[in-house]
Amino acid sequence: METEELIRKCSAITLEEEEEDKVIFGGSMKAKGEKIAAGCLVGKILSTRGISHEGVKAALQQAWRPVGTIKVESLRHKIFMFKFYSEEDKRRVLMGGPWHFDRALIVLEEPKGIGNVADQPFSHVSFWVQLHNVPLMCMQINTIREMGSKIGRVEDVATDETGDCFGEYIRVRISIDITKRLKKVLRIQQENGEEIVVGVVYEKLPDYCFCCGHIGHQFRECAQYKGQPKESLAYGAWLKAVPLADRMRFQKSKDKDRREYRRSENSENIETHHHQHPNPIEENGSGAGQGKDAANNYLMRLRHMEVETDNSLMPQGTQSRRDQISRENQLVAAVLGEKPENMGQMAGIMSGNKNVEGKEGNQNSQTGRETHQLASTQMSLVEEVVDNGSFLKKPKAKWRRWKNQA
Repeated sequence: METEELIRKCSAITLEEEEEDKVIFGGSMKAKGEKIAAGCLVGKILSTRGISHEGVKAALQQAWRPVGTIKVESLRHKIFMFKFYSEEDKRRVLMGGPWHFDRALIVLEEPKGIGNVADQPFSHVSFWVQLHNVPLMCMQINTIREMGSKIGRVEDVATDETGDCFGEYIRVRISIDITKRLKKVLRIQQENGEEIVVGVVYEKLPDYCFCCGHIGHQFRECAQYKGQPKESLAYGAWLKAVPLADRMRFQKSKDKDRREYRRSENSENIETHHHQHPNPIEENGSGAGQGKDAANNYLMRLRHMEVETDNSLMPQGTQSRRDQISRENQLVAAVLGEKPENMGQMAGIMSGNKNVEGKEGNQNSQTGRETHQLASTQMSLVEEVVDNGSFLKKPKAKWRRWKNQA
């Protein structure tokens, strides 16, 4: 048996012996009751479909994300009580509305009077309303409040940090009577009789009737619907505005995608440029490019000479080997900017100033080792210059390495 039917039948009973069984509510009981009611909200779900208590509880717990605990209890058919144990949670839920369940509007109200559910009107809901095509001279708070009062009771007007309300549209929070049809436009009449039409759209607007403009049912369930096409109805989905928070999230997502696209595009351009210009340093100047080529060519020659020295030390005369070292020193000096005699001093330090004179076999073997060490040292110097990409800065001598080799 429904609660309404039970109350109706009980109220029809007029037994005299039951007239004395009354409870006087007041004093301490009323004080405690007021504390309980202060932490509660009552809500009605405007839907023609069935409502699951567990579904409502799970959905609102996820949507509201309370800091404290919220108790959800069903009071009557599609009417629920929400007990908040945190005043901050209750205030945030009231200010963050309107809320939906399964695309149906939830009308939330603070209990009035003693909290009798039958006395709750469930008739007003606060929406953020967007006013479009507002003239520049009307973009002031007093004028906006006057315009919003034609829709409902104005609660707030969104402004910037300077207190102005300029922009593509004006946002106004309005408590709307949902028992009436939604307003689509406002008209501003000037002194000369000319009118300006201001468009009205609603943020977080749930499903409503495109036929009569009331919230609580859809057009196929409306008594005024005669089977006409959806496009020809007086209302439509265009009355739903994109909320500011959703618009900002969409803009951030759009900016992120744009940055990622530019980053990938730059990477492709760099890779293409690298294939087209394998030596980009050459474009900075002819001298730097020539020095780079000379260093690379000589580096290959030194590596080849090092491999040949490792494989076999061919017998040569001492003088011819010294001439070859002298020529190599001159080439390295031209690349590194050193004097030829300095390269000879490096070779002397590397070899430990050992005497290469002696028997012919010892001379060739010692000279071959010196050539191998000189080639390795010169190659490391050229590699350092090539890796750094600079031909103006002189490389520092690796004294510790030469000492170990000596």
